[in-house]
Formats: sequence, C-alpha cells, structure tokens
Amino acid sequence: MMRTRALSFIPSGVMMACLTETLMQKDGVRHVGIPELALGMLDYTGKALTEGYDNPFPRLDSHDSHLDLWLFEVMARLNNNEDSDFYYKRWLPSLYTE
Repeated sequence: MMRTRALSFIPSGVMMACLTETLMQKDGVRHVGIPELALGMLDYTGKALTEGYDNPFPRLDSHDSHLDLWLFEVMARLNNNEDSDFYYKRWLPSLYTE
C-alpha cells in the first residue's frame, strides 16, 4: 500500500496503511517505496513493449499480499478495551504516539 497524501481522501485509508505497516514489521516484510514501485512500472512497461506482456494493471506491491487475510482479521477485532489483545493502540502505534 503506497503511503501518499491521497490516503486521507479514502475512508479509513490512513488507518489501513498504518495497520499494514504494523503487520509488515511483525512479519519482517520490507516496505517498497514509491520510487521503487515507479522503477518497477517502468521495467514492466519496457517488457510490455518488447516482450508482449498483456496485463495492463500489474500488481507490483504483491510482496505483502500474504498479509491481507491477517489485516482483515485484525481490523474486524480492533476494539477500545485496554485489556484486549486487539486494543487499537497496540496495532496502530504510528497513529497514536504520545
């Protein structure tokens, strides 16, 4: 998930990005930044022109797709009970730094 200024225009976009960031840290998945995604797109475009790739919308950020189910399960269980394992401040520390 790209961390851009446009995330704030998507309902819960910033929260989902922060939660994805937390899950990636817990699972040891490296974050792919916008410049790296841009270079990947240029590479894919070049291969599409020379090698005939057919997919017009490649997913270049699929390195974290194995976390999707975990993301949805955690989102469904987030709550405001401080004694819970799914207390929202435990899973979204970058939103609630004091």
